[in-house]
Amino acid sequence: MSNYPSDMDLECIELCDAINEMKGLRTTYSCSGHDRDCMYVFIRFERIDDLSPLVFLLGYKVKSFGVESRWQIKLTNRTENSPVAFLLYSESRGEQAYNESKIIANVIREWLKPVGVNKEFDEKYNLTEF
Repeated sequence: MSNYPSDMDLECIELCDAINEMKGLRTTYSCSGHDRDCMYVFIRFERIDDLSPLVFLLGYKVKSFGVESRWQIKLTNRTENSPVAFLLYSESRGEQAYNESKIIANVIREWLKPVGVNKEFDEKYNLTEF
């Protein structure tokens, strides 16, 4: 687990950890939605291309797990210490959003493993595309 503020929503940590493991991406703020609103994560990037794998994984690979991803990414300028960032957010709320975020974190972590470490996963979900 990364060094997060003590008041960070626990439901966000697994997803933020996974995103922070991706090249060029850093989470800056997150909120679980507290069962009533969407879950979201602000993401800073070094280069716009660094976001491509996350968009790919959200749009295609998460569906391979039988989850219809209700997560979207949009450009925003509402961040501290950065003129622009991306906002990753769920359309779902509460337990559904928390469960989806865990699946997304798992997909990211499996994708980050070197090809061949988990051959069954690589072959089933064709994770060699990037």
